Amino acid sequence: MVGQPYNLNEKLDTCDTTDVPINYTVPPTNTTYYCEIFKIPTYAEKRHAIAHKMLIDDKNRGLIHHLLIYECDPTSVFDDNNLPDGVCDTVYMYLEKCASDIELFIYYTILKC
Repeated sequence: MVGQPYNLNEKLDTCDTTDVPINYTVPPTNTTYYCEIFKIPTYAEKRHAIAHKMLIDDKNRGLIHHLLIYECDPTSVFDDNNLPDGVCDTVYMYLEKCASDIELFIYYTILKC
């Protein structure tokens, strides 16, 4: 006997979501590595990141090459009102705390043609 069909969209509708807007003006260079640390919401129970989707404005689609997402060490301490962001070389000392491959540290390459 076959069970009811599994509806992924229906299941995802029951999940918590978080939007992380990235507001960055692309400099007039060929390639820029931009890094930004975001604080995600705190939940009463443990949560897992199960999916992500990049929402890129059509006029900027040709600029984004790739995106990496990391989770910072939970013992790391950041000033929530002044989270590091900028060209990766200038904020790298903060990013060392965010080396495991999951959810909080956003790193992407911007290509300018």
